[in-house]
Amino acid sequence: MKPSQVDQAASWLIPHQSGVSPNDAVIQQLQRVFEGAFNPRSSIVHGTSWRYLNPESPTQSDRLILTYAAILQPEPKPLNVLFQRNDLTVWRFDSAQLSFGDNLRPPQTITLSNVIEHALEHFALLAMRDPYIRQILNEDWKEFLSSQQPLPAGELGVRNIS
Repeated sequence: MKPSQVDQAASWLIPHQSGVSPNDAVIQQLQRVFEGAFNPRSSIVHGTSWRYLNPESPTQSDRLILTYAAILQPEPKPLNVLFQRNDLTVWRFDSAQLSFGDNLRPPQTITLSNVIEHALEHFALLAMRDPYIRQILNEDWKEFLSSQQPLPAGELGVRNIS
């Protein structure tokens, strides 16, 4: 779910605010945009990744992008009111493959679908390992996340190195 004026293919960027932690800035934006659908007692906000972006033109500066994902679990009534009062759009997400770089560099291209897939892996891991997150998640989210691959920031595994 995103404000309609945000391009479906683009990330929803929140500029850095001096003196405000990125996590607090994300929560403030969620409260402002999603109003009653953002309930701090039933919502989950989690930082899932970061990446460096080179400027696309000489007039832009380089950026460090912190990615946060949120699970909103509103009651149906506030959600319906929210859609009626605000310009919100729900868009379908189909599972995507992760994007990998090489041993020294990140992938050259990272799509919004790659970012969402990565975030879902984080949430799947949290749903398994974090008792507070397990307590907050409703049954629909638990069921959905149980079908996802639970991974931390990168794939960790034991490999036979010979």
